[in-house]
Amino acid sequence: MSAACPACASSRTGPLVPVRLSLGAGAELRSHITACRACGHRFLGTSEDEQRQAESIYGLGYHGYATDPVFARRVREALDAWIVPRQPPPARLLDVGCGNGEFLGAAAERGYQVEGIDVSETSAELCRRRGLSARAGDFLTADLGGPFDVLTMWDVVEHLRSPAAFLRRARELLRPTGLLVLKIPGFGALSFWSIVVYPRLAASVLGAPAHVQYFNAASLEALLGAAGFRRIEWLPSRAFRGRARGGTLKRRLGRLVVRTIGSVARNRTLFLAARC
Repeated sequence: MSAACPACASSRTGPLVPVRLSLGAGAELRSHITACRACGHRFLGTSEDEQRQAESIYGLGYHGYATDPVFARRVREALDAWIVPRQPPPARLLDVGCGNGEFLGAAAERGYQVEGIDVSETSAELCRRRGLSARAGDFLTADLGGPFDVLTMWDVVEHLRSPAAFLRRARELLRPTGLLVLKIPGFGALSFWSIVVYPRLAASVLGAPAHVQYFNAASLEALLGAAGFRRIEWLPSRAFRGRARGGTLKRRLGRLVVRTIGSVARNRTLFLAARC
């Protein structure tokens, strides 16, 4: 029996394609990408142990903690254009999955009272080195001392086995007038057909197994609605991360193939602000 959809909770799900993925240190994940026939969501089945193994990459060598001038510029533009006008400083802001502190630092520069939490102690330490308040821990159980006026998640929800629990927790921590800001990758249906034809593309096209949820606009709206967020405002889609460059000819050709698939499938960043 297939698992219920993590986005809309429908039982109308079924396996789309089997995949074999490396978890590092010689470990391997054998699972299925599953499709929801109700909202179009796709997801990868993992156990708690497999999820912990996938999360073990978040140390000093994790590429997501590297300095990225494009991301630094984009989050400042997003703050000035979309967040400050909707919930101006000195509001209290919590960044979930605070990474290297680039966004937290930008928000603090603008006068927000900022705090961060991340599953990785490395992340929390990188933020503290910048003079920012951050901790490592489980967002679902940590005593974070809310309420908050703004809660942000930059490229977090796609990593979660239980995204609905995270968004319910976000709603609990926000004031009734609070603002939730989400940014995640979104995938068109053609991305999955490429994986049906060639399952080994799952790692490069979807970011699996670090990414286990593959949202489209409809499935993300379903998830937010179930968590109690009724007012959803879609913000302009744009690339927030710099492109990897260099490397061997094989690596460069691989990146070109992935970009081509994404363009044909119309994959795009899902970026939104939501209120209860």
